[in-house]
Amino acid sequence: MPAHLCEIAGGLVAAIVCEGDVTGSDFTEATRELLRWDDARLRKLAAGLVDQTNAAAFNVEPARVQALVDLDIQLAQKVRRGLLVAVAAPGDLQYGMSRMWQSLADVTGFEIMVFRNHALAMTWLRSRASQKFGVELPSA
Repeated sequence: MPAHLCEIAGGLVAAIVCEGDVTGSDFTEATRELLRWDDARLRKLAAGLVDQTNAAAFNVEPARVQALVDLDIQLAQKVRRGLLVAVAAPGDLQYGMSRMWQSLADVTGFEIMVFRNHALAMTWLRSRASQKFGVELPSA
């Protein structure tokens, strides 16, 4: 699957990792999978990471972005208030679409930042998780 969901840092972070040709449907399916996690697992999350570093192609239609936000609104009701979300989006199209999603997803109450690379995204997540939730995320 081009956008697969995994948990890292002992379940403190849910990551959507992109590889190959990624579409809006891939993001939708990964988010739906996250919504199927049990409530205790979702409440443990301090952060989310969307890593588009290894996406070969990025084909997300602007109309699909609102559908993703609608799923994120559902997710916001099940996770910690102010969940941190970092996006690593190296390409111009990825970055622009991620910023569009960030703007529309403001209604979720998530604290979202979009970065050009994975290292910056993880540095911000570690720093903010410590400051905001008192949670230490590993560096690797």
